[in-house]
Amino acid sequence: MIDKVTKKIVGSLDWRPEKQPYMMIATPEVPGYITSHGPGETPDSVLDLHKEMQKLSGI
Repeated sequence: MIDKVTKKIVGSLDWRPEKQPYMMIATPEVPGYITSHGPGETPDSVLDLHKEMQKLSGI
């Protein structure tokens, strides 16, 4: 968000909740594949895990 008078950035329009609840779903186990880091997942930690998996798979 930009102040109309000073033209300076005064805030962000991005909104993220403090906690993002996820429904527990059973997932199959695949050897060598990491599905989750455990309780306390956040949108950012899920993105970090995705990036980590991309590095490991060479994508």
